[in-house]
Amino acid sequence: GDPGRLGRITFRLTDPTRPASDHTMKFVSVSAAGPPREGTAHFSDGIGCIWRDRYFIPNACDFCDDVFAELADITFMDAWLPEYSRDPLGHSIVIVRDERLMKLFAEPGTGSLEIAPLAIEKVIRSQQAPLDSKRGDIAERLRLAGEYGRKVPRKRGELFSTKLSRLKKMEIMSRWLISRHSGKAWAENNRDLGKFTRAMAPFEAKLSRVKRLYNIRGLLSAAMERLRRLF
Repeated sequence: GDPGRLGRITFRLTDPTRPASDHTMKFVSVSAAGPPREGTAHFSDGIGCIWRDRYFIPNACDFCDDVFAELADITFMDAWLPEYSRDPLGHSIVIVRDERLMKLFAEPGTGSLEIAPLAIEKVIRSQQAPLDSKRGDIAERLRLAGEYGRKVPRKRGELFSTKLSRLKKMEIMSRWLISRHSGKAWAENNRDLGKFTRAMAPFEAKLSRVKRLYNIRGLLSAAMERLRRLF
């Protein structure tokens, strides 16, 4: 599609052949020269890498430590648990903090709403990835913000992990650079995908080296474990 002529986009569609985690997006590009172009993209087609590598991340997201919308009367989140995540229809986890709202959920409904209790340990496990990013990486991002002269809000330091390996700090730094430069590069290259990709190549190369080091470390750990079992 042509991002410069985007007419319409739907971010979440249900595809019965794919798990709920493989988000399906549908878009329409309009053009005066011809008929509209319609296309579909899935998370697994490459969009997932854009999210994981932290392209176009707003500054506020780098310093947010609130995964569960702690002050909200009710919170909804994806149920990223093995027993739910492969169902293409999707499931939501709901945290209710207001008795009046709880009564609404307790009343028998006439629709297709199905509710079951879930242990808080499973709720936490379902959001482990954002927890690791927000509570595990934020201390290093705060340090980087200081180096770059960026002002950040006062944070709850007691929540954060400060014992990070050198490799983990390299990973955070690589993704920090991608999030800082991607929005600027997209605008400066007039949303031309080829030019944008070339502009971001040095930052992607840094992250690729980190990923290779993780793979090597994983192979060495597996080899050491096999040796330990032998002896």
